[in-house]
Amino acid sequence: MKKRLIVLSAALLVALYALSAFAANVTGKWTAEDKDPDGDPSTITYVFKQEGTQLTGTVAIPAETANISNGKVDGGKVDGGKVDGDKVSFVAVFSFGTITHTGTVHEDEITLTVKSDDPPFTTHEITLKRSK
Repeated sequence: MKKRLIVLSAALLVALYALSAFAANVTGKWTAEDKDPDGDPSTITYVFKQEGTQLTGTVAIPAETANISNGKVDGGKVDGGKVDGDKVSFVAVFSFGTITHTGTVHEDEITLTVKSDDPPFTTHEITLKRSK
């Protein structure tokens, strides 16, 4: 009985470790190429800090830097903002409007859908690449 309990406990620890290996870790600097409202190319820099499923950091465009709020990473759903599994979501509030980001982490890339409450800004996808 005691041996069975030890084996079961060991198996549970291995399973938990394996599941944690699949969770995304987005901490670090990421960049994306996009176009500004005039259609000119623009580099956006994201700096993320992940603690568990909570996500904080900044989003920097050439004219302004915004703090990330409601940030999270979540494996199965996106709500509010967090990191858990491979889904990520967060909000960046700039002087011109609020931009909501939702997407999926793929190792050293994050595919994001970005949408704004500012009418000239169109909803579109961008790909972030982890800076080495």
